[in-house]
Amino acid sequence: MIAVKGQVVLVTGAGRGLGEAYARLLAARGAHVAVHDAGVDRDGSGTDPAVARAVRDAIVDAGGRASAHMQNLATRSGCEGLIDDVLAEYGRVDALIHNAGIVRYHGIGDAPVEEYDRTMAINADSAWWLCRAVWPLMRAQAYGRIVLTISDYGLRTIDGADVAAYSVSKGLSSAL
Repeated sequence: MIAVKGQVVLVTGAGRGLGEAYARLLAARGAHVAVHDAGVDRDGSGTDPAVARAVRDAIVDAGGRASAHMQNLATRSGCEGLIDDVLAEYGRVDALIHNAGIVRYHGIGDAPVEEYDRTMAINADSAWWLCRAVWPLMRAQAYGRIVLTISDYGLRTIDGADVAAYSVSKGLSSAL
């Protein structure tokens, strides 16, 4: 078992699904969890700050320590701002679990360029910008862990799902 008691762990996409499960488990094991979720739907539309706040509140209600963050990870400034906020609150970042991602159901010939660009920004580019922002902190601490998640959509064809941009973007982020 990995010891995380007292460590600061940032989890993106932590408002639902696996990201939420990661955040709750880490908090139960004593980590200070920075819960990030912009509250978007699976396709990247909308925003709802209540999504991250609900997970933060559940962790705190269970006796853990957590904060909620809703930055837009589609931009470099959003990624850097997220790291800056966690650093300002906790004074360090011991681990980054980048789980956030969006999926749009379009084949390679049907996907509008704007949707491809947004998918790449969230799923691939944000991994780069987050790692770039947190790396100097971890080097200065002489400690840190980075986990970039990928789903099976990024590894294989899913029957009935045509998610070309998602597969490319998650495949690229896993190569970092």
